[in-house]
Amino acid sequence: MLQSFAEQNPDLPDIRLVRYALAVRLAREERYREAAELYRSVRAYLRAQRMQQLALLSQAVDKPRLSTEQRLEARYELAAFIAANPNKLYFNDTLR
Repeated sequence: MLQSFAEQNPDLPDIRLVRYALAVRLAREERYREAAELYRSVRAYLRAQRMQQLALLSQAVDKPRLSTEQRLEARYELAAFIAANPNKLYFNDTLR
């Protein structure tokens, strides 16, 4: 709903903030690829890059045919990335 509002009203003042906030929400919902696209659309390229990396790490956890050890390693890498970047992934730093 918010996304369609933003798409229908691209010229509203501060629509960038709405789109950025929506990207943060998508990240919190683990919809990382969508969040990355929105971050790119508002020129938040570092955030977009982090979301893309998070999407890849998250996807690696769910790969079929992983051994138990490989699955645990993938989960560890995902958790380590999140732990190293908590404010850069899930925190809306535009509204301080």
